[in-house]
Order: sequence, then structure tokens, then C-alpha cells
Amino acid sequence: MDPEEQQLAQDMLPLADMTDSYNTPLTPEEEQNFQTWAKKNNKSKDLYDYDMRGFWKGGEGFNERGHGPDTYKKPNHPTFSDQSQYHGTDGHQGGSWAGSDEKGWTFSPGPTNYDYRNEDEMKDYFKQFEPGTKLQLPKTKKLGKEGLTPEEMKGFGINPAKPTSPQPDYTGLPVTSTGGIRG
Repeated sequence: MDPEEQQLAQDMLPLADMTDSYNTPLTPEEEQNFQTWAKKNNKSKDLYDYDMRGFWKGGEGFNERGHGPDTYKKPNHPTFSDQSQYHGTDGHQGGSWAGSDEKGWTFSPGPTNYDYRNEDEMKDYFKQFEPGTKLQLPKTKKLGKEGLTPEEMKGFGINPAKPTSPQPDYTGLPVTSTGGIRG
């Protein structure tokens, strides 16, 4: 991303700053070399949502659009995916990519993508920074008997064994000596 795109992304998507989290550890000498490289290549601003240290240490290159691989995307990155080394870390579940360069790409957000952006913010991001990429948002489903399956509920971080509707509040009602409620 060029500096203008970086600033637009930061202005458009105020996020939890992960500059100091999810970074590949470097020796003091490596850190000094990395800082020189990051400054020379104007990559310091990318640290908030991308493990540039890992990218640098791995000797990775940028594609024609100036993007690095998903491997180093942090959980707050707009397209954090199951290809990131941080997928599964601390419970973070990224989205998934399908497609090819020839036929086009589709991104399906995962639960962690929704922790940082709502659907409108995702649509805006893709329109601005991922033109030509299809954003596959899930169909809205109701919870319950004819809605999400227990497996789907788990995928969205919902415990299917835990009730999702409010439970009756018996506070203040007279209680019998055996613990029952007197009617």
C-alpha cells in the first residue's frame, strides 16, 4: 500500500492497535536491521495489523499490488485469514480465500473479522482496497431450532449448550425451605 492508502485505511478503520502484539521475535541486531529496512521502505505504519518483522525475516516479497502474503496478517487486519500464522492463536479465527488469479478471488470473513468490523465496514474496505475481489458475507440465520446448527454456533463462538435467551428472574420472590418458589 502506498502512504495515501495506508492513511485512508487507518482513518476508515479505527482498530485495536496491534503494533506491539503478534510480532516475530528478533535479536537486537536483527531488530536494528529491520528498523532500517522498515524506515527505508515506509513500512512502519503497517505494523498495526501486519507482522512486518516476520515478513522481513522470512525474506518475503510484495506482489504487483504491494501486498505481502497472508502468513503475517495480524487478527485485526481486514483480511485476516486461515492462512495467517496467527489463525488459531488466542482463539482468533480468520476468514478464508477461494479462487485463483485467473478466475478471481472470494473472501469469506471468519469470526475474528467480525470482532473488528461490521459488514458495512467490510464492504467499504473491499470496495476501496480489494476491487475485483468478491466479499462473501454469510446469509443471516436465526439461532435456535431451525437456525444455526451446533457446529455453526461453535464456529461463531457461541456455546450451543448455553441459553441465548434471557432466563426468568426470581429475585425477591418468596422461597420455601426446600428452595422452591412459593406461588
